[in-house]
Amino acid sequence: MTNSQNQSLYMITWMNSHYFFFFSDILSKTSINLSAFWVRRLIIITGQFSVELSKRATSIHVDWSVTG
Repeated sequence: MTNSQNQSLYMITWMNSHYFFFFSDILSKTSINLSAFWVRRLIIITGQFSVELSKRATSIHVDWSVTG
């Protein structure tokens, strides 16, 4: 890899890792109440999604162990 490719890769990684912080900072500046509402919604949705995912993962695992 050339130096410029390395730098661009580093920049992409850096941007990805800091995107959430920039986003939450913008939200809090626009409206604290609104951002709190949406953050709560996002946490709830993400929580439900991860629970659903883990349920499916365990059920698939159970199916495999039964058939296998």
